[in-house]
Amino acid sequence: MGITLVLSTCSLLILRMLLQLIFRHGYVPEGFGLGLTIPLVKDKAGNLNDSDNYRAITVGPVIAKVVENVIIKLRQHSLCTDDLQFGFKQGLICTNPVFLCRSTIDHVTHRGLCGYASYNSCL
Repeated sequence: MGITLVLSTCSLLILRMLLQLIFRHGYVPEGFGLGLTIPLVKDKAGNLNDSDNYRAITVGPVIAKVVENVIIKLRQHSLCTDDLQFGFKQGLICTNPVFLCRSTIDHVTHRGLCGYASYNSCL
C-alpha cells in the first residue's frame, strides 16, 4: 500500500535540499522522532474504564515518513540489518515489538511481579 503525494515544484525543491543536508551532515532533525500517541477504544460497547479496551496509535510527522522511504529506496542495496530490527526495513512496522513489550508488561504487572527494562540506543 502506498501513498501518493502531489507536491508543488517549490515543495519538491525544499524536500530535495532537506534530503541533501541530511545525507551531507549525517544528521536527522530531532522532530522526526516525535509523535503523538492517541488511545483508541477497541470495543465502544465494552468497559471504557478498562485499559485493556484501548490500543494506541502514534501519529508522526509526514515528512519523516517521506524521508524514511527515500532513504530505503536510495540505500536498500547497501542495507544489512538484523532480523530483530524494524526501522528502515521495507514491509516491517513496529507493531510486533510494541505488542511484545506491551504483552511482557501486562504479564509482569497482572501477576504482581517486579520487572526491569532497559532501552539501548545507538545514539
